[in-house]
Amino acid sequence: MDWNPTPPDKDMGIWKEVFLRSSGDVTVRNPFVSSKPDAEYKTAELTISGEVRNVSNEAVKGVLRAEVEDIELQQTVELSGGESKTVKFAPEQFAKLKLAHPHLWWPYQMGTPHLYTASCRSRSASRFQTQRT
Repeated sequence: MDWNPTPPDKDMGIWKEVFLRSSGDVTVRNPFVSSKPDAEYKTAELTISGEVRNVSNEAVKGVLRAEVEDIELQQTVELSGGESKTVKFAPEQFAKLKLAHPHLWWPYQMGTPHLYTASCRSRSASRFQTQRT
């Protein structure tokens, strides 16, 4: 039995990925886009959500913006100091989230695997942070 095992990094220093993040008082975390196609795949409804968090001790009011391809949406969000809430952009609120003839992700044997790019941003009196999915 070895009383002094070799450390995993063998004294090499950092040996795994390192991530640094910077943000203002309001951050957007865990953005998510869910899609609900109809039975024939001719239309789809999207719902965009994200956790908005105020890391300051003071109340803030700002605008949360969401984009998917050519669709741009926004809504006002108010947060008290230290508050987090999940904000949703639903097709019942925003008609633009009801897509006709959506491009779907198909397995390569069945068709083209289309990808959409989405982003969520918050803007307040302070700086803003962006996270892409």
